[in-house]
Amino acid sequence: MATSYFTLLFTVPQLLGERTGWSAATIGTGQLAALLTGSALSMALAAASARMTRRRVLAILLTVGTLAPLTAALTPWAPLLLLVATLAVLATSAGQATLMVYATKDVPDAQRPTAIGLFNLCYQLGGAFGPAIAAVVALGGHSS
Repeated sequence: MATSYFTLLFTVPQLLGERTGWSAATIGTGQLAALLTGSALSMALAAASARMTRRRVLAILLTVGTLAPLTAALTPWAPLLLLVATLAVLATSAGQATLMVYATKDVPDAQRPTAIGLFNLCYQLGGAFGPAIAAVVALGGHSS
């Protein structure tokens, strides 16, 4: 989820620039609104997840996490790319908040700090691989 989010974080503005006549300021403002909305929704989902089954939370995260890149790849309507940004930040932020609890819940107390560190390492790797994938996508689309 983090890799998809960080890929889309860099790709969505580029796609909006290519597919619309929007200025950089309009794209930035639109993306800011989308990311703030996704962040608020992720807080709501993380709070509600305590009252939901693990299966339901995972289903929501996987569905939202899958819809973001699929929508980016398939939408013919460029402004829908702002929804992509919302879905991507929702999936990755709520995913990190809820999946960390699942990942560390059954770990013995003495090993919990290590488990949390490894979990965060995997999230940070998404931040490393996402921009690399975005660069490949961007360069792939402009090769001659």
